[in-house]
Amino acid sequence: MDAVADGHGGIAVQAQPDLLTHWRQVDRPDAGNQDGSGQHQSDGGESNGPVGMDRGSVLAAVRRMGALAGARGEAGRDPSWPCGLARATLHAIVLRSRKSSLPFILASAACLLGMPSFAADDAEGGRREAEVSGVVYSVAALGDSLTDTRAGGGLYLRMLAQRCPRSRFDAHGVGGQRTDHMKWRLGRDIWGDGDRRATKRPAYSHLIVLGGVNDLVASPRGYANTDSIRRNLLTIWRQARGRGLIVIALTVPPWTSPGPVRDLRIAATDRLNEWMLRQAQEGNVDRVVNIHDRLVAADGVSLDPAYRRFRTDFVHWNERGHQVVADTLYGEVFADCR
Repeated sequence: MDAVADGHGGIAVQAQPDLLTHWRQVDRPDAGNQDGSGQHQSDGGESNGPVGMDRGSVLAAVRRMGALAGARGEAGRDPSWPCGLARATLHAIVLRSRKSSLPFILASAACLLGMPSFAADDAEGGRREAEVSGVVYSVAALGDSLTDTRAGGGLYLRMLAQRCPRSRFDAHGVGGQRTDHMKWRLGRDIWGDGDRRATKRPAYSHLIVLGGVNDLVASPRGYANTDSIRRNLLTIWRQARGRGLIVIALTVPPWTSPGPVRDLRIAATDRLNEWMLRQAQEGNVDRVVNIHDRLVAADGVSLDPAYRRFRTDFVHWNERGHQVVADTLYGEVFADCR
């Protein structure tokens, strides 16, 4: 039995008449080496039973089939290790049980010729599963200039879209806005509430919320109260979840730098983020992603210089900063995207 090219990139099998003849002969009761007692003898003189195949012939057949299986496996179409394992097990049974080996030889040949390989099926199934697995996300991002594509923001969403080509990531950012502004326009921007235009909104599955920087920037340095920010964020989160969206809250990123004058807003930012990190456990959001700690400089306050759009810009991110945010969101939320 030989393996030859079948013209379709695979392997076809040709049975050699002499090998089939040999199989028929060795399984006839009167075939093979017989001594005066009628017992079949192996080359080593060990009895294999009155109608069994001698051990040398069995091993030769197994070797031929093993070589064929290897040829098929190397061709990349049918790695037939399950057949080989089955044949080896069955022939071991033959040698021990002294029963005729012809049915097992024929079964082995059928395994090589027609039975699909388990390994090949598993590999193909894995490929098919990989093609259809994953989640198609439809994501809206509500924010300020860091999410406003008109102000140089929102690049992190574009980076996510590149990694998840079948999903969508829409930027709904407006530069300079505080969380109260975001709260007021949430219904219109995300669902089209009160919008007389005929523009149909996508059916979003997730909402990313990134806000709070402008609230803090607009406050005096001696002002450390973040209650209004918390109320606005809670309203946004609860409205979105109430309408079926999965809410992903981002912590307030670094936005200032330490200076000679004491700034109470720095400590207020830390307390605000500590509060935000508890909101998933408290049931107000679905996920909290801590981007602050990924972007902060060694001083623990300011934006890392490697991520600043300009050297003196302590708020806005350059491409590397956006990449950090995109990587963080992808790793913690969207790694299973399509």
